[in-house]
Amino acid sequence: MQILRVCDTETAKAFVHFPVRLYKHNTHWGHMGHQALYQLFDPERNPFFQHGEAERWIITNFRGDMIGRIAAFVCHTGQELPTGSIGFFECIDHPKAAFALFDHCKQWLERKNVWQAMAPHNMLYPLMPGGLLTDGFEEEALCGVPYHQPYYQNLFESYGFELQHEQHHYLADLFSQDLQRVCRAKAADILADQDFCVRAFDKKDGAELAQTVTEVYQHAWEPQADCGVMNVGSMEDLLAALDPFLDEKTAWGAFYKEQPVGFFLCLPGDAQKYIRSSKNVINKVKMLFQAGSEPKITALLMGVKQDFQHKGIAAALLQQLINEAPSGKKYRWLEMAGIEENNARLLQIMQQLEMKKIKTFRQYRYLIREAKPITTNEQRVSSAQLKTQVE
Repeated sequence: MQILRVCDTETAKAFVHFPVRLYKHNTHWGHMGHQALYQLFDPERNPFFQHGEAERWIITNFRGDMIGRIAAFVCHTGQELPTGSIGFFECIDHPKAAFALFDHCKQWLERKNVWQAMAPHNMLYPLMPGGLLTDGFEEEALCGVPYHQPYYQNLFESYGFELQHEQHHYLADLFSQDLQRVCRAKAADILADQDFCVRAFDKKDGAELAQTVTEVYQHAWEPQADCGVMNVGSMEDLLAALDPFLDEKTAWGAFYKEQPVGFFLCLPGDAQKYIRSSKNVINKVKMLFQAGSEPKITALLMGVKQDFQHKGIAAALLQQLINEAPSGKKYRWLEMAGIEENNARLLQIMQQLEMKKIKTFRQYRYLIREAKPITTNEQRVSSAQLKTQVE
């Protein structure tokens, strides 16, 4: 076997296109699109690279056939011992090949003074989800949401990755009377307040949608983000890639005194089938005509500014989507993604509404070092504390 660093057009193309061959017989798989993946690793178009760096590798067998790929990345935000990430892993069921890829990531991250790595991750977390699919392989993949081979769990855990947490996906019936009752109750105050406005984005409002998502992201997630600052230009690029599949009836924004405070962005449930073939124009045209005819939509992105959370904004956004579903696009099912296992309040609501859990994703951690060493700053603090105690 031979491991090659992605360093030119040929290896970059191999990295991007490998999953198409790996999943060619899997009708449930879907990917984010070739151009979107190229964009993620373009320092000119991805804000991650403002403060971060990444490296990619592919692995080939003795015949020269590609059998796997992986990427490692780290953000330099002033931490002496940052947390790194491993992602974009795809491989045949071959432990030696997988472990060789993991070893390269570990060695690269160690040289970057990383003490632990999260996996599988991506460079847009938490805006776009990560994690390893471990349950729900028979469900259709969502655009932008990971889909993996069932044997990946054994590869990660056998190498030594430790479970950090789980996320679940739930299926909601938009016609459910219980769901509508809960949304109406939680959204009542917001919808009655004249300072608040919830409205759908028109297909022509791409710039405004990008501005809304970016501003909400910067207030809702950026303190948790791995690296960089999401900017409007980068978001416009992402939304432009999704434009043929967006439906104005499933892209909603919440505004307070005309300032964006939340958004809800969905895709028709079958969109990912047509995104698989980025060069197939016929499929894209078919998607344009079929958008809205599918009974299922998938929640791709949703966010509320921190100062406006727990005020019913999310319920108001969902309520407006429900109001449009019967008379407009006739969507019935909504897949809710990224529900944390420790979010007891939200999980209780899911159970009360009899929502069906359909997918599970695992986020792993790998210790690059056995124990996190004391940093220079921590040494200064410890010395100061000791001096105070002595005095």
